[in-house]
Amino acid sequence: MRTTLGIVLAGLAGCLLSLGVAEASPGSIHGKIVDGKGRPIAGAIVTANDRTVGHTRSVYSDQDGRYALGELPAVPFDLRARHFGYKETTELGVKANGQSLDLRLVLETDEFERLMPAKK
Repeated sequence: MRTTLGIVLAGLAGCLLSLGVAEASPGSIHGKIVDGKGRPIAGAIVTANDRTVGHTRSVYSDQDGRYALGELPAVPFDLRARHFGYKETTELGVKANGQSLDLRLVLETDEFERLMPAKK
């Protein structure tokens, strides 16, 4: 009886470990930052905040508005994009799960910032 129970428990532990390995596969989030008219925004800051431990990773969008965050653990991230003159946008709980996610983020014009006179 003990041998059978030990075999069952070992098999169950193996199944749980294989599920944990599958969940732990890193993924990536990439895409494009655009304005309300679909034009690319270069130099936007894209930040992925790990909701489990609070680690943060940031990148800038390139001249075509493209960004890429690679090798992300399989945990939920809050993805935030911002640029001066635009309203910040946030996607909550984004999870790559070993996949490559393509997310287009739209930044709307912030009329207040746009109309502010430059400080001298």
